[in-house]
Amino acid sequence: MGKRLEIEQKFYFKDIQSFYHLLSKNNFKKIEDNDINDVDEYFTDINSEYIKNRICLRIRKTNNKQMEITFKGKSRKFF
Repeated sequence: MGKRLEIEQKFYFKDIQSFYHLLSKNNFKKIEDNDINDVDEYFTDINSEYIKNRICLRIRKTNNKQMEITFKGKSRKFF
């Protein structure tokens, strides 16, 4: 399997039509990727303080073969 790049960004729309318009305007299209199956498990501390602070440890298993461990630090808030 080749290297993957994961980019995550959040957007908020007041209505779904504005989202569809943005996709159409930028020539995005839906693709099916049946070759990749990711399973994520998230872990927190016993008092769930990490979850309250949006911090966690994630283990991602890809196609039941490859594992990746990621520490997710506190997220920045975007307004």
